[in-house]
Amino acid sequence: MENKCMKKKIEISSWPRRSHYEYFQTFDCPMFSITSPVRVDSLYRYAKREGVSFFILCLFVLLKALNRVPQLRQRVEEGDVWEYESVDALVPVLAADGEFTQILVEYRMELSDFLKHAVPLVQAAKLAPAQANPCHRADIAVFSCLPWIPFTQVASAYRVFRGQYFPLIHWGKMEANASGRMVMPVAIQANHVLVDGVHVGRFYGILEELCGNQFC
Repeated sequence: MENKCMKKKIEISSWPRRSHYEYFQTFDCPMFSITSPVRVDSLYRYAKREGVSFFILCLFVLLKALNRVPQLRQRVEEGDVWEYESVDALVPVLAADGEFTQILVEYRMELSDFLKHAVPLVQAAKLAPAQANPCHRADIAVFSCLPWIPFTQVASAYRVFRGQYFPLIHWGKMEANASGRMVMPVAIQANHVLVDGVHVGRFYGILEELCGNQFC
């Protein structure tokens, strides 16, 4: 898939975030990580009721929540800051041999459109030989599902910390909490050059709303 290149340039000289941007650019490791449980009762019931893959449904709401936070769509490219209109998902799919294949799944606002696009890609990846398929586009976020582990923290592999601007999102094993509600850990790693805690908080707030109201 080719880069859509639908983006707008942010003028750093007049950008309210300029001082924070310049400050965090001096860090050797500007990445930060937050993990929080997310209620998925309604989402899981919907998947069962409609016969939809819970994995693909989770990817849909996670990608949609991310795209609704502008800071998570911003990237630094050759010294300039750009904000993409939307970003797509690079996500590993477990193949039959136990290894994984990375696939690029486009963002679609409507679930029906997303399913038509994503389901064949996931099914094909499960049947084909495993392949890393690295992607060098800027307009992506990296997602990963760890359905075997109800984790409380995640640290990802990096070639370098500097210059790593796309967010990384992990989701894990769904379990019942003390109140009997189904929760799932969701971790997000982002670059402080562009993203603050308040923006991550918005991501989680939107995600909770999508998992609840949209699928009741």
